[in-house]
Amino acid sequence: MTTFAPDTRFALDTRKVGTNGLAGSLRRWQKFLGDRSAPVYEPATMADLRVRFQQVRVDDALIHTHEGFSAVRAGKPSGVDGAVSLILVNRGSATVGTHDIPAGSYLVRRLDRPVSFTNGPCTAGMSLTLPGAAVAPLLGDRVVHGPADSAEMRLLTGYADLLRRTAPDLSPAGARAAREALAELTAGVVRGAADSTDPLTAPALVEAAKNLAESHLTDAGLGPATLAAALHVSVRTLQRAFAGTGESVTSYIRRRRLDRAHRDLTDPAAHLTVSEIAARWQFSDGAHLSRAFRQRYGTTPTDVRPM
Repeated sequence: MTTFAPDTRFALDTRKVGTNGLAGSLRRWQKFLGDRSAPVYEPATMADLRVRFQQVRVDDALIHTHEGFSAVRAGKPSGVDGAVSLILVNRGSATVGTHDIPAGSYLVRRLDRPVSFTNGPCTAGMSLTLPGAAVAPLLGDRVVHGPADSAEMRLLTGYADLLRRTAPDLSPAGARAAREALAELTAGVVRGAADSTDPLTAPALVEAAKNLAESHLTDAGLGPATLAAALHVSVRTLQRAFAGTGESVTSYIRRRRLDRAHRDLTDPAAHLTVSEIAARWQFSDGAHLSRAFRQRYGTTPTDVRPM
């Protein structure tokens, strides 16, 4: 059974520790990892290692976010029996063994064999290390590739982002439940379709829907149906997931549009009329915005404008 140090989070920016402090920082990272080995960097990489990363432990799973400013070549000296890794590249490119991972794609593989990896300069992304019970049987001996913008990957990355913020506050029982959900979502990526009706995946579905809504708040057609279609789930499934938050999908969109309208109204550089702000954030007119604004903030749009 893998054992860990008690810390939940480890972060390192090698640009800030310098050459003299790098060896000590890498030793602290190895202590954080416990009996999982840290990568062994090649000498040329160590001579100019400029990376920033953070790792968060969720029970016996690890979430690793990475941003590189120099090329990295390294190897893992030993495998991890039964474990599975998912690597997502958002920018740049990576190679794991003989498999290339271009920007906007992911790879899932077993970790029971040593492997070398290369990150190109200016590469950023995320990786997960998980116990393999839920995923390894689906993989078999395969390495699975896919696009980062699939519905299943959006669910997974949304939930991983949520856990990065909340994992340090979880109880041991909460961390175990969160890790199970993380593993099931990864299995959903491998299967090509996550079971979004599972209560364990509801927080991930909500997070993915919120992330998607944030980038479309000015769209007239934004609503439960468009979000559900984009995430490949039914409207009922999406509404059931939001029910656990105490807020409906429609209420969330309305609240966030009011937040944006409030920001515009209080921005002295915006130079927009109340009617223009209402149109921008999909209120039918200034009077409609004023009624909603008073209900939310207890004041009118005019009252909050800078003098």
